Amino acid sequence: MRWLVLVCLVACASEDLGETRLKQIALQVPGAPDAVQGWYDSELRTDCSPALASDGVLRCLPPPAAFAGGLGFFRDASCSGMLYTTSTCEPSPSVLYARRMLAAGDECTPRYEVVRLVSEEQDLRTATLYRAHGLPDGSSACRAVRDQTVDAFRADLNRLRVWREAEVVPAERWVALSAPRRGVGTPAMMFDVGEDGSELPSAPVDASGTPCRPVAYEQGGFCLAREGMADPRSYADEACSVPLYFEVKRDWCQPDRPPELLLEESGSCDAPLRGARFLHVAAPASRVFLGSAEGCRGLPPAPRPHYTKGAERAPSSLTRLALRREGSGRLQALSLYNDAGELIAIDRYWDQELGIACRAERLGTDQYACLPLTLAIDGSSSSDCAQTVLNPSCAEHAPGALVRVTTRSEVVCPGVFVRRLGARLEDGPLFVQWDQPGQCSPYSGWGPDDARQARFSAGDELPLARFATLQRVLR
Repeated sequence: MRWLVLVCLVACASEDLGETRLKQIALQVPGAPDAVQGWYDSELRTDCSPALASDGVLRCLPPPAAFAGGLGFFRDASCSGMLYTTSTCEPSPSVLYARRMLAAGDECTPRYEVVRLVSEEQDLRTATLYRAHGLPDGSSACRAVRDQTVDAFRADLNRLRVWREAEVVPAERWVALSAPRRGVGTPAMMFDVGEDGSELPSAPVDASGTPCRPVAYEQGGFCLAREGMADPRSYADEACSVPLYFEVKRDWCQPDRPPELLLEESGSCDAPLRGARFLHVAAPASRVFLGSAEGCRGLPPAPRPHYTKGAERAPSSLTRLALRREGSGRLQALSLYNDAGELIAIDRYWDQELGIACRAERLGTDQYACLPLTLAIDGSSSSDCAQTVLNPSCAEHAPGALVRVTTRSEVVCPGVFVRRLGARLEDGPLFVQWDQPGQCSPYSGWGPDDARQARFSAGDELPLARFATLQRVLR
């Protein structure tokens, strides 16, 4: 998995930004509330987020960095200096850190240490690169790498900056976080609190203290604590006539339990708000059957529980959030407030000029644009990846709709572009060209909530200058 490195240049920290060391990173739209994105450590000049440090204390640590070649290379035969990369799309940061997971702890309570990175001066175009390989006894061996991943990495070196690990930064250098503060109202916003007195809104919780997801629908705003979605092609009976659902979990370290609510979204891709039906869960399913062109067949026990649909639950029975459209310019924020008038979330923006729902997308240092909400895979209808098609995440889109397309490479600037959907094509398999040269593979879909593989021809590309901008500030 690729991680983007969010960096801020020295100029960001040179202003008088108040007394606290940690600053809120916010995106501003005229006439709308600020959308808080995270924290910025003004002393060490890096973005940061809550994580358990190597000393067992919750601290604000910088984000992970992108491993060279995606999987990580070392420049020496002892595998002692991991290499990282950043794109040349932005100015080179004056300082760069990387968070890396330690062996201590477990997957639900991981601990991290932070290393400072320095620019790699060695010419890697011909140098031997190494990778650590795990052995059956739990140890690892450092071996030279000679495969396509190295060839692809070397080919992109002229568009990448390479960094290597310098030294570990002591855990106590990073700001410690105290117990979170609970806001007022229902649902209530929880705030992370730094030892320097700074606060950052983290996540809302319902009346029972369970984290919930704020979301805006045509029926109003809700904060959904337990959420489920349809699992396409999964059924509870041998005739494949009773569809099954699964819980949408944000925290996989929490035990499985039947969700109180099942949510089905209707097709409203071009509308400012989603349509939805809310369904009460009946009971966990004892069997799972897969429906396909070959028929209906039983499956082994599912790795996650499935549930059958019960009686419909009216939206009026749920805890509501006040939905407001706020903005004095081109963009309107669709903001959600609780019963005490406290801001819970900005669900999305509405571009009044283009008539589209959009989300903030980072294009460069301090540069953000509001791009179409719907993401599309730039793929192919042929196994040689020669016939370009677009596969949007919402299959109900019509030709001419605008979709956001991200590249699968860290060397393309700015890494995202916008296209119009062309003519609707016959649905079918989708193939994707990945980073490795000549690797054209079947694409498995957007996930359990959309397996239809809707395909469109690729229309014209719109310049990013057509889209509204948001201002990034530190406060």
